[in-house]
Amino acid sequence: MRRPLFRFTTRRLMIAVAVIATIFGAVSWVGKMRVRSAAYRQRAVGFEWMTAHARSGYFTPGGRYLDRWDDENVRHKDDWAWQLEAKYLYLVSHPWLDAEPDPAPPEPIPHPKHGLELPEQKRPEGPSAMDWDPPRWTFLWTWRQSGF
Repeated sequence: MRRPLFRFTTRRLMIAVAVIATIFGAVSWVGKMRVRSAAYRQRAVGFEWMTAHARSGYFTPGGRYLDRWDDENVRHKDDWAWQLEAKYLYLVSHPWLDAEPDPAPPEPIPHPKHGLELPEQKRPEGPSAMDWDPPRWTFLWTWRQSGF
């Protein structure tokens, strides 16, 4: 009688179970990272939309565009939202990191200065959540199915 090419021994079965468990664990981990990454991306987009005001403004004689409702309170809230947007954009490509609790929104100033009295405000350097492309090495959990 010929010997079989492959014998099922306890050792080989244990190795096979370990390999299959490692594969299932990796697939499960990537799935969890995809869910966390998508949640962080939604938050980043939400904070970007928070800074998109209905632009009903005018141009000053110096050629500067000024929003009718622009004041110190709006600018403080915009700065707060931009910081949180940058935080969540970083977490999109690093979903295994825990997110620290968000700071509270800034308290409104009782008598804020109008935008005309303040220097011109510009969006901080860096990508926005709507047109941000994640790094290529994060393709397992950041590829886009649809949306944004």
